[in-house]
Amino acid sequence: GTVSRMALDPYLPKSKPFLSLSEIAEWKPGIDPFNVSSICLRRRPEIPVDIQQLMFTEMIALYRASIEQIFILSKIGATLTYLSVNFSHYRGTIPPACWTNAAHRNGVQMLANFITEWGPGISENLLLIYGPEFDSSLPGNGDLERKDGTFSTFFADKLIDMAEYYGFDGWFFNIEATVPSSVDARNLVLFLEYMMKKLHERIPGSILIWYDSLTINGDLDWQNYLNPLNLAFFLATDGIYTNYGWSSDKPFLSAHLAKLAKRSVTASEVVEIAADSITNLKIKLGIDKPDIKDMNIAVQKAIEDLLNQKNQNIVQDVKFGRPASRDVWTGTDVYGRGTFGGGGFNCHKAFRVSEEALTSAALFGQAWAYDKIWLDCGVDFRDGEKRFWDDKSHVIGEARYGIGKEESGQPGAVDERDIGCVYDAFSYRIYPGISLNNHNDFTCNSAFYTNFDRGYGIRYYIEGKLVSSQNWTNISRQQLLPSRNMLKNWISVPIPNNCDSLITGTNYFCDLDNDISYFGGASLKISLQNLESLFSNTFEIFNLFDVRIHISEKTKLEMRYLKTESVNIGFSIALLIKIEGEDEFVENIIAFDSDNSIEGNEWFNFSWEIGKLITSDFPLKNWEVTLLRIGIATSASELLDHVFRNVDIESGSINLKSNDHLSSNISNMICRIGELKVLPWSRPSKSSGSLFSPRPLAEIRFTDPFKCMDPENEDISLLYVTVEWDDVSGYAPLEFRTILWEIYLDEEWAGSAFVTRFRVGPTKENLANVRVVGYDELGNRTSELEAFFDSTTI
Repeated sequence: GTVSRMALDPYLPKSKPFLSLSEIAEWKPGIDPFNVSSICLRRRPEIPVDIQQLMFTEMIALYRASIEQIFILSKIGATLTYLSVNFSHYRGTIPPACWTNAAHRNGVQMLANFITEWGPGISENLLLIYGPEFDSSLPGNGDLERKDGTFSTFFADKLIDMAEYYGFDGWFFNIEATVPSSVDARNLVLFLEYMMKKLHERIPGSILIWYDSLTINGDLDWQNYLNPLNLAFFLATDGIYTNYGWSSDKPFLSAHLAKLAKRSVTASEVVEIAADSITNLKIKLGIDKPDIKDMNIAVQKAIEDLLNQKNQNIVQDVKFGRPASRDVWTGTDVYGRGTFGGGGFNCHKAFRVSEEALTSAALFGQAWAYDKIWLDCGVDFRDGEKRFWDDKSHVIGEARYGIGKEESGQPGAVDERDIGCVYDAFSYRIYPGISLNNHNDFTCNSAFYTNFDRGYGIRYYIEGKLVSSQNWTNISRQQLLPSRNMLKNWISVPIPNNCDSLITGTNYFCDLDNDISYFGGASLKISLQNLESLFSNTFEIFNLFDVRIHISEKTKLEMRYLKTESVNIGFSIALLIKIEGEDEFVENIIAFDSDNSIEGNEWFNFSWEIGKLITSDFPLKNWEVTLLRIGIATSASELLDHVFRNVDIESGSINLKSNDHLSSNISNMICRIGELKVLPWSRPSKSSGSLFSPRPLAEIRFTDPFKCMDPENEDISLLYVTVEWDDVSGYAPLEFRTILWEIYLDEEWAGSAFVTRFRVGPTKENLANVRVVGYDELGNRTSELEAFFDSTTI
């Protein structure tokens, strides 16, 4: 099939790990341009100091799941996550560009993983610390070099080069192999301290995280919490990810030490006092190599004495305005291997403890819902995902992994005495907007965009046109999506000045759907049941996104929607916003479209100039006005072109309805939402030409051609070639920069690209025309390139 034919291509782009430090040493920028991420990190508004962050680690092919499947499943968790690690057991694992693109669009930082393990990792640790020229197998080599305070910056600089080139946000260090001596361990701390400083200088906002495995004396000994034996590594990095085998008191001990030590001592000071304590121990015992237990006791006492001398019990860390204890990531293993609470559907038990202690939470192995619930038990993985992440009331059937009774013996089975899910501990979520001036400054967020794409689908649409009916996956296309908890709640609010009582006789449903899309593979579908009981005296409100977006006089909100012809009623669609200004000014506003036509089943674009509306009625020109929420509203009344101000949503009737069985009991689809946009100003029209005019044919180049015989039909030749082009939007304002290109071969859609190249193949030998259409961050066309390919030159 197509997959086996793709494997024939010697130039097929691949995302692959580094197997050794030797491979990392040989790496140079530019060798694999297909794997460079292109979506800048969208900064979220700063979270309150009392909100913990969730970091989850992913493993390539973890427990039989593919890269695409893992990240698709974990997309639910992206609404709750601030940091993600691409974990594997290879020496260095670079996040696939599609992972980083999807994470960045959701305001999630993506880290690469560096790991050494067991016997083979010991020599690799020495290479890491002392550089590629170090060879411990040579007699005397390194004896002079391996003194306190000595290390090489080679691999630190190389790993930073990788982060800068590939576009990810930092590194996760997992050293699970011993280092030969305490001197080497202390030098490793200094190596990390150097790397963190340089990483922050070259990539603002980047992060270096240390896994709790190695002690300051070089012993491989998981502590399960922050203590003097791993404190130096904590201070030398941006945070520590603790091992999973902790008891209920350990997060509190971690938090106390973090607050006491952070900003009162440095990693270098801890290293120096540790070295002195070992020297004094050797003199006291009269031996050159004390027992590791004696060393641990001596070092621990020396560090505790140092902290007491500083006498600074810091409760609040100045960095990010949050407690230093949040730099401790308390680990939980979803597979339940010795983890507090048992993992699985009981992870919320661990999160409660870490939140009470004011540490952050780290989650490992959330592919469990795929691996155990689906592959081992035959239950649809989507059911397991719903139950695990954000719907503790969701029932997943009788064949449910022995679930329902904890005494089933299965790790992670539901404890009916304490039912919960991840969302219980991490319900706070503000979606990132788009900063058009500075991607690193969330205070400048003035735009927003989503087309509800999940990064996979059964069909593919471009600007409302069906271009493919094949199943597809492209994780880079994942957009901002409303959380399931927001989708399953709808609010009934009385229409102002309506004398009828608040009643509704129908159930509304709002969910993502793959049948039809405006751009990509999904749309937001609103459905109802009991059409005969529909009343027209209420708004039905769906809150979708909590945001923090600056509003100016030119700000516009746009909604692309498709109304169905199957419900022949006077149904109205509206946009909902919640804004805030100075002097505690807060207002909910609902605006209905002026067009109610449903002929032709066409996509309509509702454009609402909210900046003009607000500034015309209130003296807000000198105010800082912020958009807090974006939602949609519907009504069975014909409310064309109506705008309702000061809508009291908070007093409405909140309705909680399950979306579990839409296909069986919902037949009345009202509409689909294809796009939502917040625009800071009007973009140039197509007729203005400067950005949209087709470019000269020479801007498309063809490289690395390859032709071979089809192994399934010797009469057919297969063609492979790389199409490259220039980003002609590079000179344009930031909001008009191209981030996505759609590729057409002889006018048939071939795929999407997020870099300025696309590998074609296998395709027909007589390929003639190649067309590339670019789109910006707000879903608008920016450019169109076209060229002819002469296959006879191969």
